[in-house]
Formats: sequence, C-alpha cells, structure tokens
Amino acid sequence: MKPYRVTCSATRPAPGGISRALLPLAVALALCTRALAHERDWHQDRTYPPAHSGVDHAHDRHHQPHDREPYHASDAHRAGYWQGVVNAALTFGGERLATVEVDTRFSGVESEDIRAGELMMFGGGLLYTEGNFQLQGTMNYHVDGIFGDNGDASFTRWPLELMAFTTTPRWRVGGGISYHIDPELEIDIDFQPRQRVNFKNETGIVFQADYRLNDQVSIGLRHMAIEYEAENGSDAKIDGDNTGVIFTASF
Repeated sequence: MKPYRVTCSATRPAPGGISRALLPLAVALALCTRALAHERDWHQDRTYPPAHSGVDHAHDRHHQPHDREPYHASDAHRAGYWQGVVNAALTFGGERLATVEVDTRFSGVESEDIRAGELMMFGGGLLYTEGNFQLQGTMNYHVDGIFGDNGDASFTRWPLELMAFTTTPRWRVGGGISYHIDPELEIDIDFQPRQRVNFKNETGIVFQADYRLNDQVSIGLRHMAIEYEAENGSDAKIDGDNTGVIFTASF
C-alpha cells in the first residue's frame, strides 16, 4: 500500500465572505416567508367561506360555529407546548482538509477526501410550538471520515443549533445559528505518524426549508455558512459551507 497522502488546504477569504453568503439566504428566507403567508391565506379562504347574503336562516345560525371551524384548529389555536425532537442529515461541500488512502477489507486500497462540510449529522433536542411559530434547539454530532483495516481519518465537530421556524400545514421555513464545538481533524494510519489538528469553536448561519409529511415528521433541505480557523495561531480560514438533506421527527 502507498503511504497515505495528506493535503491540507487553507485560503484567506475575501473580506466580507460570510456577509456575502448571508445575502442570498436572507433573500430566500423573505421569498419563502411571503409564499407561506399566501398559503395560509389560501387555507383560510377554503376554511372560512364567505358570509351568506340575504336572510340569515335559523339553520345557518345553528351551524355557523361548526362551519367556520378551521381544518387545522388544533395547530392554529393550541397553546404553546414542548416536544422532543431528533434529526439526521447528509451534507455535502466544504473545503478539502485531507486526502487519505486506507486499506479496506472489501475494496482494497481506497482513497477519499475529508471535507470541512461533510458528511453525516445526527442529534436531538427540544421543539417549542405555538401557533405558526416553532423554536428548535438541538445538540448534534457531525462527522466525515474514512475507516480501514490499517487506520482511519475523520473530521468531527459538535454543532449546537438554535433555529426559529414559521409553519403552514405542509411547510416550515426558518433559520438560525449553529455553534460548532471542538472541531478536530484526526488521521491515524498504521506505521505512520499520527496527525491531529484542532480548530477553534466557530459560529455559523443555517437556513432550512422542510416539507411536513405530517405533524411530527418532515424532510427538507438546509444550507450552512461557516468558516473554521486552526488553533495553532494561523489566521487562515477553512471554508465549511455545506448543503444537505435533513430528516426531522418530533415526539
């Protein structure tokens, strides 16, 4: 087997890099919020029929409260409540941190890039719902790695996220912040020097749009803008921006 190759790349971003990344997210959030408002109006028009003209018959007065009850009354009028929530995501993107070759049992020598925005994230926390508003806080584990018989390499971090959403019967759209704790790149290959690079805790911005399969389960798309900086004193930045698919369930 060839010796593993590690190519760490770090570039100094142009001034205002994160600010430029937030601009399209803000525009997309505004457009989605407007679309959600139109959808709510459409559901209300279907739920609340226009008042009858002419004589108000006793039969109509008798059934009026029932006829005007919204279809999603439990969601629209229920007092605020807490639920548990779990999520799992696949993310793609970010700058290449390392290229590693390991010997795997089934496919022999395998080479793979370790990237700052990938690959699997899963976690859980609490979800607060009141009317069309939701506030969600989760603690997650995010990892990209390659694992072989002769060693492994991985980039890990613990994202602590706080997000706010606006909802309709079929959609929820929102965003928030993601605070990444203990980002670490570790490469441990047999008969090779072990390498470990620790990064500073960093805060990123998250935008997410979910399609609600029902009141408890949703699947959606998310985008994160974040940069990492090594703890070794270098001021070079690592681009960790990523886009992914996320599954969320409340209980």
